[in-house]
Amino acid sequence: MKTPEKELKEPDYGDLSSEFYDEESCAPWYVAVRAVESLRDKNYGRNPGYTEKALEGDFAALRAEADAIMSKVNPENNDGIALKDQYLREMLRFSDSKIHTVSAFLGGVASQEAIKLLIRQYTPLNHTLIYDGIHGRNQVFNV
Repeated sequence: MKTPEKELKEPDYGDLSSEFYDEESCAPWYVAVRAVESLRDKNYGRNPGYTEKALEGDFAALRAEADAIMSKVNPENNDGIALKDQYLREMLRFSDSKIHTVSAFLGGVASQEAIKLLIRQYTPLNHTLIYDGIHGRNQVFNV
């Protein structure tokens, strides 16, 4: 079992490429979130899309980060798998906003997992959970 720290620093993208063939998969959102996190680390904590003035420059930088991650997901790129611009544009539009209904849902999931750990009953999540609030879907990735 990987620790969350190891999962963030040394992700294993082995099975993620097959997810891009499923239209309902949350894999593109996972890559988009990882690209935003990587760019935020490089920009000293500033979220991409934070200002309207830097929007296009942020998109180019975010696209470069996403392409770097996609090269790890599908190293040969023999299938033409790519992350669509719509996911990156949505991440820029969202920037660092907080949507109360999504926050409430994720807070409920986190508290449920904490209770599983505290009472040592049932099996808590030990992978990455991606929640697509637009379509109301969630998916767990073992990366």
